[in-house]
Amino acid sequence: MAVEGSVGESQLQRIIRDLHEAVAELSKEYRESGEPITDDSTHLHKFSYKLEYLLQFDQKEKTTFLGTKKDYWDYFNDCLAKVKGANDGIRFVKCITELKTSLGKGRAFIRYSLVHQRLADTLQQCLMNQRVTSDWYYARSPFLKPHLSVDIINHLYELNEVQFDVASRGHDLDASWPSFARRTLGSTNSPGHMWKPPSRSSSINSLASSYSQQASDFPFSPDYGQSLLNDLNESLPPCREDTGTVEHLRLELDQSELKHRALLDRVQQLSEEAAELRGVVVELQRQLDASLSAQEEQQGFAGRTERSSREKEGPD
Repeated sequence: MAVEGSVGESQLQRIIRDLHEAVAELSKEYRESGEPITDDSTHLHKFSYKLEYLLQFDQKEKTTFLGTKKDYWDYFNDCLAKVKGANDGIRFVKCITELKTSLGKGRAFIRYSLVHQRLADTLQQCLMNQRVTSDWYYARSPFLKPHLSVDIINHLYELNEVQFDVASRGHDLDASWPSFARRTLGSTNSPGHMWKPPSRSSSINSLASSYSQQASDFPFSPDYGQSLLNDLNESLPPCREDTGTVEHLRLELDQSELKHRALLDRVQQLSEEAAELRGVVVELQRQLDASLSAQEEQQGFAGRTERSSREKEGPD
């Protein structure tokens, strides 16, 4: 068990390092380009998968009354739904009717938090609720280990200096994280513009206003389409198929390890249940044997009493 715990801790440390690398790469990408991060960013893909891995690591299996699997969205909801000033994202995601699964809603909530530069504050608010966190995670979770959770939160705070422009709708978040940005023109269709809470503006400055201002100066000329294509061609990054393939394989490996660990936990749970059932069977068998012995003893006593009575009466 000590070796297994050491391996789990080492795995977590590696994932947290990967998360930090992704955060550093996102910060660098934003500084160098001067433009908000979009779903075209491979660094955003890496960050999303690593953070999701940590959110699902050693998470307790929970279901609704109808048997639907719960995920980290429900953890966020339990922590924040009733916290004024921190539940805008919760209310917003609940209004996205195209999202059907807890996993998809969780991904949308993370994207909302990135756009509004409040991801670190949000997660820290949840971790402060130790009762709910302990109810959702087993002891190996990084969120129940102070030295790891502090490390994660510190990394996420670095993203407060990074702007994100990701679409609130149009991607099948129930199936996977987006791998490309949706191309839209005009302020009303800007991805950042659409991340507004349903009833009131965010308590933390949204990116929507800056996108709207930029869009008001958007040039519309006959040659604009061609110039846009030229700009896009010039800004295309060099081919990174090999790097992308390696990163994709690493992400698949992380997901496989998570599923493998969940299966091992399930096997252990079934083994414990089987041991309990065997104990029940042994106890029932013991009670049955005792009952039969008592019954036989009672029958023997009755037989001896009857013979004694006959001997006393003698022959007729």
